[in-house]
Formats: sequence, structure tokens, C-alpha cells
Amino acid sequence: MREAVRQKLIAEIPAFGERVYEPNVAGMDEQKPFAVVQFGPDDDEAEWVGFRRTILIYLLEKIESYKALDITQELVINALKNPLVTEDGVVFTLVYSGALGEDMHNAEHAALFRILRFHVYALQPVEVAETYAADSWVDSLKNWTNELFNPSEEIPWNVYENQWPLGYLKPAVLWRLAAYPRIDEEGLGQFRVTKSFQGHVLGDTPNQQVLGIGKVVEEFGIQLKIPVVGPDNCLYMTRRELSVDMGADPIRTGQISVTFDRLTRKPFIEDPLIGEVLLEGRSI
Repeated sequence: MREAVRQKLIAEIPAFGERVYEPNVAGMDEQKPFAVVQFGPDDDEAEWVGFRRTILIYLLEKIESYKALDITQELVINALKNPLVTEDGVVFTLVYSGALGEDMHNAEHAALFRILRFHVYALQPVEVAETYAADSWVDSLKNWTNELFNPSEEIPWNVYENQWPLGYLKPAVLWRLAAYPRIDEEGLGQFRVTKSFQGHVLGDTPNQQVLGIGKVVEEFGIQLKIPVVGPDNCLYMTRRELSVDMGADPIRTGQISVTFDRLTRKPFIEDPLIGEVLLEGRSI
């Protein structure tokens, strides 16, 4: 990942030339501007997120060049907003998380420097391939969202389920099961299954993100029932509770909380037929 970030900065920001380094490589008389790419530790996030890897990018400019530092920061953020590809073909996406601390002076390099912080959120790699189908209700939300956004949108939306992939693309919507299903007896051989879901809407821009959230919520208000993916297309899940938090983190938390339920019949088990009845030793 480090080399992919380094090569992207070299390709996108001519002012750096080849001067994008790993820690402790740049010389004291290094021409400015230049950058240093450093990896922080991996943090365990919530189980559904997987892990968070921190990447720090140090920007160094001439002592008096605060304005130049601002310009370089914007160039770096724009250069890293799209997915990157490693030499092994692994695609990953960086999330800009703001500057770390205040601008400082580096006496050794006679430079003004700023630290930009990026994160990679993704499911931990596993060696065992997935062999089980996803929850059919999550599949249903994915299909419903695809029909809602695509192909009506000029820019296609990517729709994911359960986990952010390492190389997720924006704009995107992710649906995940937020709580274990609740089952309530309804009588007459029926029971009600209730499931809660969390929706994450991630736009390329703040306005696109807000519009995406609004589109999902508005459609939920219009369409109370969503077909459930499966062999029986007559099954529906009914939307019950719906809430939105526009300020929630679109990567880790999700802005849309929604609950669905569905009535299901208990399986009918036939008792075996009586083959023979004996009365006082005689068959009748």
C-alpha cells in the first residue's frame, strides 16, 4: 500500500518530482516541497468493519510557505480520493481524516510541515472462501437499492452488503444487519420475524451524499413493502421503523436505521397415518 500511495503522489503532483519518501530517507538539504509517507498501526474496529489502518503523510515546505502548504494539501487530498492499486493488484480506498495537530517547524530540514491523516477501512483478509449465501433480506435491500439508483443516475452507484470491500468505490450504499432477528408468536400457526438494518450512504461530494440519503428515505416512505429475494417472489418484508442521522459517520456507523418484519407460517408436520389397529389381538 505504501508504494501505491507514493507512486500516486509522484504521478499526480509535479511539484514533488520524485521527492516522496519513506521515513528517515530524506536528506537534510532536500529540495522542497517533498512528502514522507508513514504507516501507523492497524486498529481493531467494530466486528463488522474489520480493521482500520492509519496512513500519515508529512508535507514539508519552505518556512514561509503557508499558502503553498495549503495548496499542496488540497492536491494530495484530490490525488488520493480515488481507489489505488498495489503491485499485487489489491484495490484499496483511502478516507481523509483531517490534519494531525498544528503546523510545525522542522529545524533539521529548515521546513514548515503539516501531517495529513488517512485511513483504510476494510474487512480483515481471510484464507477461507465464503461458501454460505448472504441473508436474503440484505440481498433484497441490495437489489431494491440498485433498482432505485441505477440506471436512473448519470453516475452509477455501487451497492454493497455486510462489509465494505477493501476497494469500495464511491458513490456507494452499504446495507448490513444491525441486530439479531426477533421472533414473536402471532397465533394460528404464524410468527413474525423482525430484523433491523443499518444503511451507509457515501457520496463523492457532501451534496451527492445528502441527496442519496434523501432518495432512499423518500422511497421508503412511498414503498412500504419490499420483495424478498428467494424462490417465492410473492414474499414481502414490511418497513416499520425508520430514522436518519445525517451527521453519522458514513463508513463506520451509517446514517439510516430501518426495521422490517414479515409474517411466516410455522412448518406443518404431518403425523404418520395409522396402518393397522389391534383390538384384543385382532386386526380391525
